[in-house]
Amino acid sequence: MTAARSRATASLLKDGRVLIAGGESSGASLATLEIFDPAAGSFSPVYRSLSAPRQDHAAAMLADGRVVIAGGSSGDAVLDSADLFDPATGEVSPAGKMTVARAGLTATTLLDGRVLLAGGNNGERDLASTEIFDPARGAFLPAAAMDVARSGHVAFRVPNNNSVLIA
Repeated sequence: MTAARSRATASLLKDGRVLIAGGESSGASLATLEIFDPAAGSFSPVYRSLSAPRQDHAAAMLADGRVVIAGGSSGDAVLDSADLFDPATGEVSPAGKMTVARAGLTATTLLDGRVLLAGGNNGERDLASTEIFDPARGAFLPAAAMDVARSGHVAFRVPNNNSVLIA
């Protein structure tokens, strides 16, 4: 890799490459991105950075191929910001503010192209709240809460269904 990192996200892009975003290295949160190209067997830096260093964030690919990278921790504070990465241009742009600052959350793309952001921790406690990122509106909207507060969990959309399994 171009940088040693843990607590990052890895997102499979439509062209088969993998976007690696943020994370932590030697105790510091990272704002850097890199792309792994499995055909070439190499990593390349992205020459744009996230709006804030972030670790324990979530990422999901949108229907148009962009990746939303949301929340996480800067190491000092839990973040409510999100970014959009466009693999066609290599550009990073702001995606707005989530309804709640959260780290240790999940991001799951739904069949209609929206993204469910679930749970996490706000720096004081685990959260049962969820929200939806609507890329068509460029907005984060509150959604129904989970029965149990959680962070550091996993979430998967059930195939051919809009249900999300959160464990």
